[in-house]
Amino acid sequence: MINFKSKAVLLREGKTSRLDILTAADAFSQENPGNIPIEDYSHRKRLEKIKALRETDRRLVEKFRAEGLSEGEAMLRAGDELEKMGLYPKSPRITAKSIERPKGDHAAFPISRDEFRYGLFPDIEKAINETGAEVRFWGNYISHTDYDTSRRINEHLSKGNAQFYVITGGKTYLMTITR
Repeated sequence: MINFKSKAVLLREGKTSRLDILTAADAFSQENPGNIPIEDYSHRKRLEKIKALRETDRRLVEKFRAEGLSEGEAMLRAGDELEKMGLYPKSPRITAKSIERPKGDHAAFPISRDEFRYGLFPDIEKAINETGAEVRFWGNYISHTDYDTSRRINEHLSKGNAQFYVITGGKTYLMTITR
């Protein structure tokens, strides 16, 4: 193993924790390898954590595949489960709340049925269909040559805004993004 802090290359025997110095910088005392704290060169805990995380992810994907989900859907569900377990950082979410009409405190974006049909806003559509539920937020919406809604929403979000209104199908929704 390499210890960058002490500029040394060390060989550590796992069972006895004996250290042998293979090479070291002049400033490093070759007579006293005990000067190097274990944390400085041991990556075992980090590697074991990564291995356990990969194994948990693999088992979850297998479980969801056995439930009939496609590989991609199973991987997404496994990621959600790992987030809930606190093993992955929480991804941004979007929530829709049905309201009477925009109040003027946020930008409003009319979205046509065709824009949803073309799949330009899958997360917004899902949030509207599951009003009140947190849905994975994808953002950076794909532009379409016939519509400028994606560009306008992307510009709005790029300024750090986390809320906006969507008007569709004669209804208005307040969209809130949590990061």
